[in-house]
Amino acid sequence: QSSVSDHCLYRDVSGYRVVSVITVCIEMSLVTEEAGVVSVEVPESRIITGSVAARGLIPWQALVILGSSNLCGGSLISNSWVLTAAHCAEGVSTFTVTLGSTSRTSAESGSVTQTLRSAVIHSGYNSATVANDIALLRLTSAVASSSFIAPVRLPSYSQASNTFVGSGARVSGFGRISSSEYLALEDF
Repeated sequence: QSSVSDHCLYRDVSGYRVVSVITVCIEMSLVTEEAGVVSVEVPESRIITGSVAARGLIPWQALVILGSSNLCGGSLISNSWVLTAAHCAEGVSTFTVTLGSTSRTSAESGSVTQTLRSAVIHSGYNSATVANDIALLRLTSAVASSSFIAPVRLPSYSQASNTFVGSGARVSGFGRISSSEYLALEDF
C-alpha cells in the first residue's frame, strides 16, 4: 500500500503533472483483488487545478455533446477521427462534436460542429472495471487543420521505445479549475 500511495503523491515537473504517474494511480485505485475477490472502487479524486485555455493552445480538444445535454471531452487524432471515452459513448445514439472552440455555448469563428450517429467502442470495454474505456467517433466529413483545429501531436515512430518518464504533459478538458470553482459555462 505504501508504494501505491507514495507513487500517487502530487508530482510537479516544470508545471505539468506526469501523465504516467496519474495513469498508474487511477488504474491502481479502480481495481483491486484480495483473496481472489475483485472489487472496484470509483475514485472521487479528479485532476483539479488549471486555468482557462487560450484559443488555439490545445487545437485537438473536442467538445462532445451526448444526445441533447451531457458532455464529454475528446481529442482529434486525425482529420476524420475523435478519440473519447467509451463510458461517454455507451448507449448514446447522437453525438455533436465541436472542434476549434473554447466555448460550450456559442460558435467561434473558424470552429467546426458536426452531428454524428455512431461510435466505435473498444470491444473489450467493461463498464464495471472501466477496462478499455476508449471509443472512436468518425466525423461526417474531414476537417482542415488551422490555428484552432489540429490533430494531437503523437510521438514519431523513431520515439517508439521512449518511455517519456519525467517528461512534461498537458491535460485538458472541461471542468473545474480549482476544488470549488467551475469553469464558466462557456470555457474550457
